[in-house]
Amino acid sequence: MVLNKLYIFVLVILGFCVFTNVTQASSGGVVSSSNEKLFPCVSYRMINLEKGGKDDSPLGYWRFLVEYPEIYGEFKKIVKERINKKIADFSIKYRCDERGDYSFSAQVKYLDEKFLSMTYETMWMCPQQASPGSTSGAFLFDLVTGDAALLKSEFIDSEKRDDFYLAASDKINKKLTSGGECPVKDEFDYFYKVKGSLVFVAEMEHHSDSGCVTEIKYSLAKMKKYLKPNSILLRE
Repeated sequence: MVLNKLYIFVLVILGFCVFTNVTQASSGGVVSSSNEKLFPCVSYRMINLEKGGKDDSPLGYWRFLVEYPEIYGEFKKIVKERINKKIADFSIKYRCDERGDYSFSAQVKYLDEKFLSMTYETMWMCPQQASPGSTSGAFLFDLVTGDAALLKSEFIDSEKRDDFYLAASDKINKKLTSGGECPVKDEFDYFYKVKGSLVFVAEMEHHSDSGCVTEIKYSLAKMKKYLKPNSILLRE
């Protein structure tokens, strides 16, 4: 089965970047552009991979759908390659060893010269499974080093970390239980960055509670109480 690739440019203009003469090739090709950039900028394009067909497995028909961002721009080539490889490799982390249904989708939440913040959802159903598997999460990449930021290493100390987790858990559970249908949850599952804030997301593990998803937002100003003064997460 030939893997069809459709490269779709999503142009994210930061600062004063000018793009001209953008053209798109036919399906299966690559979108190309001729750019005049007055200042450095960072952009991304969504990579879409799809294949599928009939077979003799219990599923009868299998499908492979993957969509993830690929960054480009005027910054270190080794950093771009490192981040793009991490994302591409992770996009197929949970795929079936043999044919089976698999999907991975990602969404860019924030992008500038310092950060790429993205969330993802993935689901797989392999022939030996009784029910589908799924997971979701987020990555926050440092565009200077190519590393992924880890929240737990950014707190001032263990006491501040515990204080924050307790405060965040309390806010999450107040939102979850306000409707009277969702169970309480010990802590949030992942976070992502938006301009001026960090967003913390809590989801339920069971499909029956799939509607019980909530988000809480902390401004970077409020996070200064908990994070190290030089924390990467406090960069504007």
